[in-house]
Amino acid sequence: MATHTKLPVQRIALWAALLFSSVPNVWAAPPVALTITNFSRSNGTSVISWAAETNAFNNVLFTVQRATAPNSNFTNLANVSENVPLVYTDSGSSNPAAFYRIVESNAYTSLFQSGAFTAYNAANTSGLDTTGYGGAIFDGRYIYFVPARNDLQSKGIVLRFDTTGDFNTAGSWAAYDASITSGLSTKGYLGGVFDGRYVYFAPNQNVPGYHGNVLRLDTTGNFNTAGSWSAYDASTTSGLDTRGFLGGVFDGRYVYFVPSYNGTNYHGRVLRFDTTTNFTSAGSWSAYDAGITSGLTTKGFIGGVFDGRYIYFVPDYNGSDYSGTVLRFDTTGNFSTAGSWSAYDASITSGLTTKGFAGGVFDGRYVYFVPDKYFGAFHGNVLRFDTTGNFSNAGSWSAYNAGNTSGLTTKGYASGVFDGRYIHFIPDYNGTAYHGTVLRLDTTGDFNTAGSWSAYDAGVTSGLNTKGYFGGVSDGRYIYFSPFYYGTAYHGVVLRFDAKLPRAIPATVRGGSNL
Repeated sequence: MATHTKLPVQRIALWAALLFSSVPNVWAAPPVALTITNFSRSNGTSVISWAAETNAFNNVLFTVQRATAPNSNFTNLANVSENVPLVYTDSGSSNPAAFYRIVESNAYTSLFQSGAFTAYNAANTSGLDTTGYGGAIFDGRYIYFVPARNDLQSKGIVLRFDTTGDFNTAGSWAAYDASITSGLSTKGYLGGVFDGRYVYFAPNQNVPGYHGNVLRLDTTGNFNTAGSWSAYDASTTSGLDTRGFLGGVFDGRYVYFVPSYNGTNYHGRVLRFDTTTNFTSAGSWSAYDAGITSGLTTKGFIGGVFDGRYIYFVPDYNGSDYSGTVLRFDTTGNFSTAGSWSAYDASITSGLTTKGFAGGVFDGRYVYFVPDKYFGAFHGNVLRFDTTGNFSNAGSWSAYNAGNTSGLTTKGYASGVFDGRYIHFIPDYNGTAYHGTVLRLDTTGDFNTAGSWSAYDAGVTSGLNTKGYFGGVSDGRYIYFSPFYYGTAYHGVVLRFDAKLPRAIPATVRGGSNL
């Protein structure tokens, strides 16, 4: 983030250039802009001060630069830390038309930084049972937690956090019971997506059955007003049984719902909605049965990833075995044509068993598959695909066993979040216990080197039991972990990590969701 300031003799012009991604369908909360707050000049001495969002970790650094013209080379004058007044005095320039620029470096927080993890128990927000969530979605200001179930039943109570408010203040939190919307039972969702205006919740299980009732919120409306909510029964789209999904993906026009299990079978029926058309019109919806692709069984997925052209469906369990068969759709092709679909069996990669994943992450080049479980074991074998390579070539795929990182058991994760440098794996269940051990990969390092990996046990944070999460999301600065189940009960303890400044959503994250 940079702020340029031109300093003529009698006039001060301020030009602020904030670096937002130009990739379509990426939304970020407006940060506390790096802004010039004061300038004075007297007897050849210039004093410039500024304001910016800071944290408590003393890792944010500002560099003051000067040039004779905005298109000329800027010279570094000084580095200013966030823990001192944000002001600089320049007595070294006699040029009355000098340009000054304040550059804020990317400051990524150590996983071990004291105070970086905090937690809030949102379990009884707005007087409702706000426990058991399956994913989180960011719309540029609010984070919505996807209602999955509580100890007794599936649920439709959506939890919302206002990122402009205080994390630990009840007034920053709200909840709405959307359990009956448009005359439909709208309970039991896992994952969702944001298209720039609407939030979509992916239909999964409404105990005892699985369903296809897609729930939608118009974020321009009042969160607590029924008129802002709508639902559509998409359970028989294109003459197929389109129930039971786990995750959503947005490609800039279409929302894709990730096929999982419909109550009878694990399936590969991808449901798609055209966001340019009427939500409740059957013609806006289509489905394709990709259950057998490239001669492989392609069923039972958890989450999806979009790389700008292709959508990757993350393999979990196909009905007979935990799966490593990745399904891919070319969004430039025809949705209903087999030639637009391909699959690759990555179940043995780098000599490791690479099956049973839950969610994926794209960092701009690589797609990472989040390790969960396969028969007999929960695992930490992270699978990676190089999108610059051939999808069907084994050389484009690699895997690393991160199951014992930093001396901790780092197995059993449910989704991941990319902050622009690091991938954070969301802790769920490791085969022995529900856990809160966050696994992190530094994508600037060697994927196969232990030094690129770290882990931190956040299982007790702010005096709360912070274990058992399902999905997560970033607001550009903080990473939020979606509370699900910690072994004895479904819970509502939201875990948050202060990951980086200045805040920005990476261009690789689309649709505001990571599951």
